[in-house]
Amino acid sequence: MTSLLTRGLALALFTFGLLAGLQLPGFVQQYEQQVSARLSEAELSLSGFQAIADEFHGSDLAALIEHHRRSRDGSFRAEAEVIYAQWKRVALLSAEQSALRAPLPKQLWHVLWSGNREILSSTAQRHSNVVPLNTGAVVSGLIVGLLLLVIGYLGGTGLRLLLQTAKRSANKNRLPDSSTAKKAQASTPTPERNNNGGT
Repeated sequence: MTSLLTRGLALALFTFGLLAGLQLPGFVQQYEQQVSARLSEAELSLSGFQAIADEFHGSDLAALIEHHRRSRDGSFRAEAEVIYAQWKRVALLSAEQSALRAPLPKQLWHVLWSGNREILSSTAQRHSNVVPLNTGAVVSGLIVGLLLLVIGYLGGTGLRLLLQTAKRSANKNRLPDSSTAKKAQASTPTPERNNNGGT
């Protein structure tokens, strides 16, 4: 019965990992689409300021920002921070897009461990369960399924060893019950009394 339960649990872990792994390439693709859309929007918002930088500051946007910061007009100084924030956003999204041009394993690693949290959250909310029928999805599913299977096996083995150790420790520290003590006392020979009266 225990063996059957263990096999069923292992099969469930592998199946769950396989299905989750099959979803990963599609999730990465939708994440990449979100990055591209946000980058296009940010570049469009910055394009007007870039045109001004091209005309008056030799295409140097940093020089335009510094010029605004040195202005006596408070509105220009405030505008400098807006331009700077948008400029940083474009740079961040461009770097994110470059990271996603790597092979699929590196894409998965980047998205899962270094991805933009805001974009990850948005992608998860809008994610549609599309399973791409390609080699990458199948390989990803098999790897995640096997990984969960190994983790489950190691976790189960560790838990079993821990329980066995705790059981042995409890048996070792257990006090003998009253019946055992009585039996031990009954089996102990009683010293004979000396019936010869001493003088």
